[in-house]
Amino acid sequence: MDIITYNHINYIKSNIDNIVDNIPKGNFKLIFDPSIGKYLDDVYNALEVTSGGWEFMRDDPPPNKGYMLWNNDVIKRIEYNMKYINELKFGTFGSIMIEMEDISILGWNKFIRIRLLYILEFETTNRKLFINNILNILRANDSTIDIETK
Repeated sequence: MDIITYNHINYIKSNIDNIVDNIPKGNFKLIFDPSIGKYLDDVYNALEVTSGGWEFMRDDPPPNKGYMLWNNDVIKRIEYNMKYINELKFGTFGSIMIEMEDISILGWNKFIRIRLLYILEFETTNRKLFINNILNILRANDSTIDIETK
């Protein structure tokens, strides 16, 4: 698809519940920049296997120095469970952990809903890619959808 129209945007908005329900937990690559998506996936998966990881993210915000400089046993266990920890830059880990904190507080579906609305209203760099990904989710669930004519 070369052009994203208001019809596409409106179609996505009217089907947002279906989209949110069909983005698997921990799958960020559809709606985040591909260069950061694998790291978001990685930290999410690390939290899934770290005992008490999600509860920690929800209940224990970092001190003023942030996640990277926090000498905390749970953070160390999360890092141990990550595949790509050595590829992350200093600030990137902190930013990703803030996204995970949001998920732990809001829940997956609400977090994804907010991200989708952000994409529809404000995303500029990868907007077409993300919207195509979203439309493909809808098509995968109902092959009779002809979004081009809506």
